[in-house]
Amino acid sequence: PLYRMQSTEKVRRLAQLLVSSVESAQDRYWSRGAMEILFILLSVLQRVPISYRHLANLRFLLESLLYEQEGVLRLLVRIYPGIQHKLSSFFGREAKSYASFISVALTALEAFDNDYLSYLTLQESLHFESLRREKTALFLCINEMQLEQYALFTQLFFDQLFTFLLQN
Repeated sequence: PLYRMQSTEKVRRLAQLLVSSVESAQDRYWSRGAMEILFILLSVLQRVPISYRHLANLRFLLESLLYEQEGVLRLLVRIYPGIQHKLSSFFGREAKSYASFISVALTALEAFDNDYLSYLTLQESLHFESLRREKTALFLCINEMQLEQYALFTQLFFDQLFTFLLQN
């Protein structure tokens, strides 16, 4: 899913999709904070080599922010100096607040704690561009017992597929 993040709008959309899987009407404040930290981290990941742009690294950065905040913040600013003001704004809140935002974001990424799903996001192996050049039949086979587990993954897939098809 991170392979196709090539604009701020797409980064924001991905953050929204991730959080929407756990969002409820009563938790809008916490969901917005989770979207904010996901947007910040996705913006940084957008600037690293493609082999590091995957959801397992996003989850790793979130977890690391909870126990090794200073080192992670230095790393993030070194990768993307322009993100400093957003990080300062986010972490300028009470520690309990930003820790709760990070917890909501981690909950949104819970599906990607699965080694197999993390592996699937390590690289782009389905090139949407070929859909326009070659006749293609696309089948996604998901075991009925695993529909809930893979729901976020399939939502991300179809969102990016339809976005691509509608833009091109």
